[in-house]
Amino acid sequence: MNKIIIANWKSNPKTLEEAQELFRTEVAAADRYLKVRTVICPPPAFLEKLAQIDQSYLGAQDIEIAETLKNFGVSHVLIGHSDRRYGLGETDEVVNKKIKD
Repeated sequence: MNKIIIANWKSNPKTLEEAQELFRTEVAAADRYLKVRTVICPPPAFLEKLAQIDQSYLGAQDIEIAETLKNFGVSHVLIGHSDRRYGLGETDEVVNKKIKD
């Protein structure tokens, strides 16, 4: 595997049904590229239901619920994303603590 593509959904989509449809579509598209690892990071509210579809593509937008993420089979987590830094004021110190914890 040469590349990783991370799809950060931010706050989209708005409903579970839309999330499930988009997730299935992205997984089907990702399966066509054998040398690319695709990680899909939906809003936290959809993680549990999307994990029931396919855990192998699932990532998370933050690590605050680390134990829960393990239960969902989450393989990757975004830490230090600009939305959290600028929107929520996460500092280098906060990001560093998340990496070490």
